[in-house]
Amino acid sequence: MLRRCRQYNDDDMDAIADERLRALIKGVVAGSRTPEVVNAFRILYEDYLPLRVSGDFIFGRVDSVITNAVRSGKAAGGARGEDQQQQRRRRRPVKPLTKVQVEAELTYVSVPSLGA
Repeated sequence: MLRRCRQYNDDDMDAIADERLRALIKGVVAGSRTPEVVNAFRILYEDYLPLRVSGDFIFGRVDSVITNAVRSGKAAGGARGEDQQQQRRRRRPVKPLTKVQVEAELTYVSVPSLGA
């Protein structure tokens, strides 16, 4: 499951039209490439059945969203005669975090009971 997640590239994820969903999935993929996250997920996945079921469901959803976005992006781009760079330029980028969001994230990570 994580191996498959690590195979997604930026072009695949940029094909997702919904910017919030695209940001969420980019976070999932980034987590799948972070050894500490992978180890934590492995422990939870092996020890807790509800998390295993939920993880399988979420992965299936992420995989289908990316696969469908890539398919529809290729179909739409091909019909318009666009290449991948033109398609990327047409999409809106993910909005950067605000100062308040960054501070909240730093607080979450720095508190031992909440973060790492």
